[in-house]
Amino acid sequence: LKYPKRSMDQLETKIEGKAIDVLGNSSQVLNVIGHIVDAEIVQQNSGKNYVKYVIMLYVPNLKHKSPRRWVIKKRYSELLTLHKSLEKTYQDIPPFPKKKYFGNLNENIISSRKLGLQTFIDYILSSCLHDKEVKEFIHLEHTIKCNIYMVPDNIF
Repeated sequence: LKYPKRSMDQLETKIEGKAIDVLGNSSQVLNVIGHIVDAEIVQQNSGKNYVKYVIMLYVPNLKHKSPRRWVIKKRYSELLTLHKSLEKTYQDIPPFPKKKYFGNLNENIISSRKLGLQTFIDYILSSCLHDKEVKEFIHLEHTIKCNIYMVPDNIF
């Protein structure tokens, strides 16, 4: 499924997650912006299919460095595991989209689920970015330290 393309300006105004000390440097504040840009149906040899949500992440404000963009692909179950772990610490975490046992490959279900997952992504980038588990989940430290620029500007 393809979702409407958005400019980086639109994404930046949508969510500006702030995290202090993300890279162990308390003088650096990072804004990380994330948006679910697609949902891919993955076909397994066993015949069981599942959905991977394609999440574009963007760090616009690294001093003296070009912006960093990267993509992660996560299954619903991976996002749910992170949510369950974080809800032990963060009481104001938004509710997670309900699990569907049948029809989870349906376009309407995927679109509806995407909205709930986007709310969760927005929350973790604005409230939990200092959390080690979140940084690992979105590959933040590796992306920043390795000078990765993986996604072309014209993706939007």
